[in-house]
Formats: sequence, C-alpha cells, structure tokens
Amino acid sequence: MPKGTRALILGLLAADALVLLASQALVRLTGNRLLAEPPAILEGASGHLLASMALAAYVQGVFAINNLYYPAHLLGGYREYAGVVKGATYAFVALAVASLLVGVGLHREGLVLSWALTVLAVGPARFVLRRVAFRLRRRGWLVQRLLVVGADEHGLALARELNSPEGHGLQVVGFLDDFRPVGARVLDGLRVLGDPRSAAEVCRQHDVRRMVLVPHAVSWESLRDLLEMAAAGSEFRVEMAPGLDHLLAHSPRPVYDGVAPLITLEPLCIRGLNAILRRVLDLCLAVALLPFLGALLALCWLASRLEGGGPVLLRRRALGRAGSVFVLLALAGPSHSEPAGGLAERAWRLRRAVGSGRLGKLPNILNVLAGRMSLVGPRVVEEERAADYQPWLLALSLVRPGLTGPAAGSTAAVEEQALLDVAYIRHYSLWLDLRLLFASLKRVLCRQTGLPVSYPAEEAEAVLARVI
Repeated sequence: MPKGTRALILGLLAADALVLLASQALVRLTGNRLLAEPPAILEGASGHLLASMALAAYVQGVFAINNLYYPAHLLGGYREYAGVVKGATYAFVALAVASLLVGVGLHREGLVLSWALTVLAVGPARFVLRRVAFRLRRRGWLVQRLLVVGADEHGLALARELNSPEGHGLQVVGFLDDFRPVGARVLDGLRVLGDPRSAAEVCRQHDVRRMVLVPHAVSWESLRDLLEMAAAGSEFRVEMAPGLDHLLAHSPRPVYDGVAPLITLEPLCIRGLNAILRRVLDLCLAVALLPFLGALLALCWLASRLEGGGPVLLRRRALGRAGSVFVLLALAGPSHSEPAGGLAERAWRLRRAVGSGRLGKLPNILNVLAGRMSLVGPRVVEEERAADYQPWLLALSLVRPGLTGPAAGSTAAVEEQALLDVAYIRHYSLWLDLRLLFASLKRVLCRQTGLPVSYPAEEAEAVLARVI
C-alpha cells in the first residue's frame, strides 16, 4: 500500500462524516426532517445528533459497498464523483423502500433534500481532498510502485505513459523481461530487474505490489505463471495492458446458443444517447466559436497582405469516419522571409505564431459543423500518413476525428497514441469530452506540451492499464 494511503482513507471517512452531519443540520434548519413522526428518543438536540450520526454511518456504509473508500478507485477521473451520486442514490432509495416495508413514514421533502445535500456536500469535499493529495504526491506520498512485465516497444510506451509520480501517482521501478539480460538499461535509467518467473521475488525485493503485464511481450510460460499468480489471489496485483485485440474485444457479452457458451463482441463505436449528446456539444461550441474564427481569419488575411501575400489557409486531405476523405484546414504561416522592421515585420511574426501554434487548426470548426470532425476525438490521420497507422486505422475510423483528444500534444510513438485514441472510443462519456476540452484549454493558456500532470489519471491508468 502506498505511503499515506491509510491516512487518505481515514481523512475521507472523517470528511464524509462531517459533511453528512452538516447536511443533516442544514435539513433541520430548513424546517424539514426525514421521519414524519420520529420517536421520542430522537427528539431534542441529542436525539437529532444521534439520528444524524446513524444516518451518516449508514450512508458511509453504502459508500463503502460502492468502493468509495477503495484506494484503486480514488484520485482518478470522474468515477469517484459518479460513485458519490450513485452511492447517495442507492442509500436514500433503499431507505425509502425499507420505510414502506416496516411502515415507518418518511418526509418526502426531507428525503429529497437530504439526498441533494449529500451529493452537493460530499462531492466538493472530495474535490478539495484531491487537491491536497496531488500536492502530497510531490513529496512522495500516495505513489504506487509498479513493474512493467515485457520490455518491447509496447512495454516501453506504457512505462513512459504511466511513470508520473506527481501526475498519475505511479512510479515505474523497472522491467521484467524474458528476452533481455538482467541489469540491461532500457528506458530513462530503468533497468530489467529479472525475468517474469521471478516476479514475486523481485516485487518483494523492490517493495512493489503491482505489475502491469504486456502479454505479447513475454513467453507463453511466463504468461501462464503470471496468470496463475493472479488467479490464486496473491499479494501482488497483476494487470494486463491492452493491445489492439484486447481493446477491440473489450466488453464481451456472453450468450448461450444451445449448450455451447459463446461471446458476442460489442462494437467499437459511440452510439445512442452518448452520440446525440456528443453531437449537440459539438454544434453548440462550434457555433459559439464562429465569431472568434471570423475575426481570426480576417486578422490573418490582413497580416498576409501587409507582410507580402501568400495563402491564408492550407488544405490537406485526411481520413474521416468510415475511411471517407475530407479537406483538413489549417492557418498558413508566412510564405516569405522576415521583413526588416515596420508593420510588415509585426504581421509576419503574427502569422508565424498563429500558423505554428494550436490556433492554426481552429478553421476546422467548419468541418465540425459539417459533421466531418468532432471537437474531441481520435487524432486526425492525414491520407499520406495512413500507412503509419496500420493496423489501427480501421478502429480509428469508426468515429469522427477530433480537434483535440487524449493524444493531443503528444510526441509519443504511433502505437501509444493509437492505444489512447482507441481506448477513448471504448470508454467514451460526455464527461470525458468535457474534461479533455478543459485540459486542452488549460494546455493552450499555460503553453504546455501535453496534458496537465494532475489531469489525465483516469485516461493514463484506467485506459492504458486496466482494460483487459
């Protein structure tokens, strides 16, 4: 267990208890109450405190059942906040059902208000504790040590992505590999610490309780031994990193045809309500950005006239959904050498900054409005680079490409980018889109080259390490 984990869980328990007690005090201040006819023992100040403490303990018990105090579900993405809403809903719905079964009357307004205040109080409290936890990570607290099993290109890309103690709370200690000698340096000072069949011994030696397995990077004997270790429920947690086959076959649905159990593989796509909400978000934000785009195009056109001419827009052919070809737009940089002084030089510098910066692809909101792209999605694949993205191209073309996405700003290898993009499709939610948009805005304002370090814990860990 990482240093400080017990303190974090105790802090969460104490914080949840305090905000639940405070929410019940606020319910009483509004003149509402849960029980329509409370017994005499629950009357008065001491009775109210006793009832509030009992309710807080009950709700926290439901939270615990929903893994809201389980370390693996904390400090990562929106799952924790969604779990708060789900846990509060389960708790108060179960309370209402139990009251009907035993014949105890509940005050409806008090029940609804208690549920709402629980969600509105516990969620922000956990947000504050997350900020504290992220600061503690800079001092080495709440950081999990792990080994990557398999040192091929996929394993190296995975280690680069996960090795972020301050951001993801993960520290890669080294590698286990069948095909490299022990002690071989493979990545940024990280070495091969042993072979996979000595995993337990190496984990104990380096105080590691977690391994991420790249299945196609080890021998079948090592793979069998590690899977047996995981199945036996050992002290070490074994996770399997996704390859293309795992991502495409994720979320299988069992079916039974006669006596033979079969598995139906769910399609890799965004559909239903998620697809509708995604399109609504695209249209609303694209329309809101149109005036800014018009002003930017006018400014770039004027700058091009002042610095000596040249095209304002560049056009390249790119692959869209289902392999369709569309024109990818970009603001052009200056086409001449830098003028010597005056207004022409300022115009030249403006065009160079816009053409080489992130605002250069803003004209593609026209493609968003036309339905060829989305604001968030997999990275755009230009037609001339299609061969570089094999065998990922088919999977990436199942949804519209995006102006930004989980691989935005990344200079990693194609396989690493494609893993993030395909996993984005598999784990899509509107909340994920909003978080990626916010991260992209923060990246532009702070002039960062990648996503903020405290931001993509869910995508880096849950997408790259937990998908099996």
